Amino acid sequence: MEQFPRARRVTVLCGKGNNGGDGMMTARLLPPRLEVTTLLLGEPDTLAGDAAQAWRELADAGQGTIAVVKTAEDLARYGAALRLI
Repeated sequence: MEQFPRARRVTVLCGKGNNGGDGMMTARLLPPRLEVTTLLLGEPDTLAGDAAQAWRELADAGQGTIAVVKTAEDLARYGAALRLI
């Protein structure tokens, strides 16, 4: 927040591995004043370990928009969230 004080929205792209789990935890902890969109690239039921736990916690928290992206068409639906400005 110190580096980007004017930020109003954040999009977090998450894969199915542990780094994706880190992204999910980050999305969950972002301040509520931000418009947060979290995109999981893959099926949530294929997550394991810490990534699966992070997904459950994110889903339970209901922080922003959470979507599962399985195809290029799914990803295209979130074009506005993926724009840089």
